[in-house]
Amino acid sequence: MLQRTVAANVARVYPAFLAKYPDFAALSRAEPGELEEILKPLGLWRLKAHIFRRLAEAIAERGGEVPATRDELERLESVGQYTASVVLNTVHGIPEPFVDVNMARVLERFFGPRTYFDVRDDPYLHTLSRRVVEGGDSLQANWAVLDFSALVCRAKRPLCEQCPVRARCDYFNGPRNPDMAALRAEK
Repeated sequence: MLQRTVAANVARVYPAFLAKYPDFAALSRAEPGELEEILKPLGLWRLKAHIFRRLAEAIAERGGEVPATRDELERLESVGQYTASVVLNTVHGIPEPFVDVNMARVLERFFGPRTYFDVRDDPYLHTLSRRVVEGGDSLQANWAVLDFSALVCRAKRPLCEQCPVRARCDYFNGPRNPDMAALRAEK
């Protein structure tokens, strides 16, 4: 649901969605128009309705069992690396990092740049992100990095002056960020 929208929009839609479609079987039988109407505030509602119904049909055919391996998940229509990681973590409790451009930005600013263009393929980012989620509550670690990327380590105009880890941050302390010179001088 979060594709191309903000969490606040999803929070408003999700209760009605869940009330109408409490399980995959119910969602697989959804009337397209009704499902689209519920999803409309999220944008891309036709696409999302189609994808949700197709995924629900596939899972309903499996007796409601959500696949428990990355390979099985990624064979489902419209499920890529990120969605598979979220499902493995939230549904099955398997610690997987939610590597997207937001997590990549935080990791790169703190540890240094990646070598591959696509965050999905970069082994450096995957190694770093695995370290973030190992040994604790991986779901909370993922959400913490994503929240931090939205609230502090923003893509444009990051709030470095509010960052609790800026003293060790490559972005804040490094030459790649001349705009931070004045802020660094104040610390």
